[in-house]
Amino acid sequence: MESDSTAVWLLRDSLQLQERQIALLRSDLKRLREENVSLRSEGLQYEIRYDTTAPIDSLTGKPPVMSERITAHNNRQEKRVNTMEWLQSEWSLQRESLLRANSSLQGSVEEMTRLNRELKEQTVSPTRFNLKWLLAGILSGFFIAILLMLWLLLSRK
Repeated sequence: MESDSTAVWLLRDSLQLQERQIALLRSDLKRLREENVSLRSEGLQYEIRYDTTAPIDSLTGKPPVMSERITAHNNRQEKRVNTMEWLQSEWSLQRESLLRANSSLQGSVEEMTRLNRELKEQTVSPTRFNLKWLLAGILSGFFIAILLMLWLLLSRK
């Protein structure tokens, strides 16, 4: 029985992709379960029962309260949207501030580059100056050597 190695590799790759998808789906399911639990736990109701057999209060114009029950429903998803909108506005303000700072820095860099270029054009190249002194030193050394040789030759005679 022979097996094609490319087919084995393809099957392994598809298996790894399916394992990744399963892991992602499990994490999504876990997150949704947690959100559902928190959404179920965020509920509050407000209910007022009036005593209709008692006379109406002259100040409020309503009969006296017999019982009260408070219930409110908090939508967690809306809180997230509001929070994300606030974060997005903060990020956009920070981004604008950074863009302004960046453009200011770019202007400074361009100004420094211009000044650097002007200074380079104004300065005298130090290599010519050193080359002149080097040539002068070589020539003077050559003449001193010739004079010493002539003196040695003349002094031996």
